[in-house]
Amino acid sequence: MLAPSKDLPAGLTLRERLHTVGSGILAHALQPRVVALMRVVITTANRLPELARLTDGIGRDRGIQLVAEAIAGQSAGATEAIERALPVAAKFIDLVFVPNQMRALLGDDLDELVAKAPHGIDEAIDLLSRGGWLDGWE
Repeated sequence: MLAPSKDLPAGLTLRERLHTVGSGILAHALQPRVVALMRVVITTANRLPELARLTDGIGRDRGIQLVAEAIAGQSAGATEAIERALPVAAKFIDLVFVPNQMRALLGDDLDELVAKAPHGIDEAIDLLSRGGWLDGWE
């Protein structure tokens, strides 16, 4: 149930890279089968907290990695750039993915969430940019 990796075309701006990867992560995460699996994990979290943490960590870590790769882009020394981008990527996931996942888990219409996602992604990028989180990444 991990978000699939998507090769980003060369020449995209940072905003375009973040928008592309954010859209891909959300499109995957808001699929009915993924939401249903997350509901099962949450339901069993009280009895199996380690499983819930593991499941959450795997999905979250994968999303953060994909976003960090998009932030780093075609940087020289890509491994170091990706490591440096991880905190920014985690903040992006917190702003984009977490609210949408919560709304989906609580029963909001998945098609509406997907339709509103581009606006939410743009807002997150704007917030990160104004907060200085994206400085030096273009």
